[in-house]
Amino acid sequence: MSKKMVIKTLTAFLMLAVFVPPFVLGGIWLKVLLGIIGLLVSCEIAALEDHKFHPVIILLMFAYFFGCILLPAEWFMILNCIAVPVLFSIKLFTDTIETDAIAYHFLLMFICGISLQTVQLIYGLEGPHFIAIYIGMASFMCDTAAYFFGVTFGKHKMSPKVSPNKTWEGAVGGYIAGLAASLIFGLLLIKAFPKTLIITASIILPFISQIGDLSFSLIKRRFKIKDFSSIFPGHGGMLDRIDSFVFCLLVLRVLMIIWRII
Repeated sequence: MSKKMVIKTLTAFLMLAVFVPPFVLGGIWLKVLLGIIGLLVSCEIAALEDHKFHPVIILLMFAYFFGCILLPAEWFMILNCIAVPVLFSIKLFTDTIETDAIAYHFLLMFICGISLQTVQLIYGLEGPHFIAIYIGMASFMCDTAAYFFGVTFGKHKMSPKVSPNKTWEGAVGGYIAGLAASLIFGLLLIKAFPKTLIITASIILPFISQIGDLSFSLIKRRFKIKDFSSIFPGHGGMLDRIDSFVFCLLVLRVLMIIWRII
């Protein structure tokens, strides 16, 4: 195993040791973890354009995520209505970001904000930690399996301009692994969802996971960066790690509404 792979593997185990316990314990531990994730994401979004530290933008982002974590779900529209003029005001009065970058800042805020709220909603259901692990099975298992299938069998490039290393073989292998792992886990351990929802989500989420990964890659291509940051050796930044997970949260929320879970 190469040195790069050793670092990547060790970092992955360290992240599991830090992130999994709060999701299992819930309560204040989960809120603290979500707050830390919100802060790291705020820094990465603020530095997206010029890779510099922008305290005003970071403060806005963190206040937005803090509100998503602590305020009731019905406040989400209010947070967005406030965030839009504030973002444009930062451009008008400080000129620290380009006008088109405002759209990317808001888009990432919106996606991550809804994801934070969805986590909060999930933790009002029975066995929420199992649901969180279930989403992880659909997204991270898909991502990990896609990497190994791609390295081992990959020959046909999936989207060279967006993500040069991704192959169709890796995508198919990752999808099957994500579907199988989440389906088995969900049917055995999740009591809050009907089986029809679990089956439907297990079919859809691994595909959405890969869409999320590629979508965030598109944003990185726009700003000519390889990773959103380098906080996790071998893995990039926080947004690099949660890109597929947040897209799965978005779609799972839609499915939960359709099945009238929330």
